[in-house]
Amino acid sequence: MERNESRRAYMFYASDYHFEMIGLLNINKEIKENKKIVILTENNLQESIETVLSKVNLKEDEKNKIKQINWTDKGKEAELKNAVLNIKENQKLSIYIKGTEKFIKEQNQKIENLIKTNNCEVAYKNISITDCYNFIEISDNSKEIANKYSNKINTEGKKKMV
Repeated sequence: MERNESRRAYMFYASDYHFEMIGLLNINKEIKENKKIVILTENNLQESIETVLSKVNLKEDEKNKIKQINWTDKGKEAELKNAVLNIKENQKLSIYIKGTEKFIKEQNQKIENLIKTNNCEVAYKNISITDCYNFIEISDNSKEIANKYSNKINTEGKKKMV
């Protein structure tokens, strides 16, 4: 998404549970802001998110809203296309891309192509993307990756990079 890089963020995680614990604070905040959430992942996170939600201190209605997100790796192409093409002027969409560096690049390219081929200008200002990297995979070039982004997500939430 080249037009609004300020809407891009990154996150490093060590395991599925770690990804969910770090992301949960931000995802819950975004749900409260009425943002639509899409999780693009290489693996099924349904079981691990259920475990995490059973142990965190959130209200039941917050947990239920988080459970309504598709945490699996199934049906993502259609879900992404539907979310991007149906975004409205006053609606926000937050996309989390979790996986290998290659997977993250491929998904970002799919999003960019989807926006361009469908002339979906509103998407450039209403979509935020968080690229979620497995720290073990990218630890040798974590600084280079971090330098590409204007925001990061950690256990304290979304922080602007300086």
